[in-house]
Amino acid sequence: MQREVSLVLLEGLSWPLRENILLNDEARTTYSSEEYGLSARLTQQLYDWTEWWYAHEMRQSPRHRQWAARLVQDLQAELGPDFVVLLD
Repeated sequence: MQREVSLVLLEGLSWPLRENILLNDEARTTYSSEEYGLSARLTQQLYDWTEWWYAHEMRQSPRHRQWAARLVQDLQAELGPDFVVLLD
């Protein structure tokens, strides 16, 4: 069974990845970039994407949504076929 990972912005949280707890045997919703095996480049981009959102009073722009779509593609490529990456 594939694991579902969502790229999501939540107030008060700097790490934007959440797992579907219903599909997670360990009943965890968050994992670090190291646990996922993400590159330093992608990890920094995830933090930058989140920081931009906070800097713009938690509002998204079309450009920010396009950035998110690219992050989803990069995440899917790095995580591989055992994961499904969603944009919430």
